[in-house]
Amino acid sequence: MNPGERPPEAIEHDIARTRERMSVHLDALGHKLSPEHLKQRTRQALLGKAQETNSRVLDFVRRHPVPLAAAAVSAGALTLWNRRRARGRGLAHRHPLGLALVTAVVGLALGVMAPDGERI
Repeated sequence: MNPGERPPEAIEHDIARTRERMSVHLDALGHKLSPEHLKQRTRQALLGKAQETNSRVLDFVRRHPVPLAAAAVSAGALTLWNRRRARGRGLAHRHPLGLALVTAVVGLALGVMAPDGERI
């Protein structure tokens, strides 16, 4: 054997080790890309986002209860007013998204104009 050459057994041993490492890595990759694992990760991500959104909404409601109550009352009043008009021809029936937009704008305007209340 020439100097610097490795015996065949050492080369075969290196190949076997490399195959084993590749097998471990491929198994791990296969697990990460499995439908069940992807479904679980997606579910966790969506749950985290939902909890974050819920927390933000509750925080907003706690900080601005009066404007939100005013918006709810105005929405209720508009709905009752529409029902008293001819059935099926009221504003809420013709333009429900427009009614929601007007109510949201009224609530936001009240929220901007109202002084900050005591924080809970």
